[in-house]
Amino acid sequence: MEDNRNSKRVNFKERIKYGEADKPNTSGSTLNISPSGLAIKSYKALSPGSKISVFLYSGGAPIRLEGEVVWNSPPKEGSEAQMGVKVLSRTKELEELYKQAAKL
Repeated sequence: MEDNRNSKRVNFKERIKYGEADKPNTSGSTLNISPSGLAIKSYKALSPGSKISVFLYSGGAPIRLEGEVVWNSPPKEGSEAQMGVKVLSRTKELEELYKQAAKL
């Protein structure tokens, strides 16, 4: 699979809730982040093309992101599903988290 990433990913493990539209009711965690996206690990992966809301819990108030699922990896026996999300509503908070995680 071709890597179309625009930015380097950095390891970043934080708790999230996500779901389609305004129904972020599925728990999971981030695997990594970049200024333009994040990888999520959870028991449920949404289909590529799905629009999703993500609430990222890192320190203070949750950061709300809107995105689109660009890839998924369904759960295999004994492991969780994973999916990549392209962030459509970039926020200063995500950029700051990325900088802190990357120690830029």
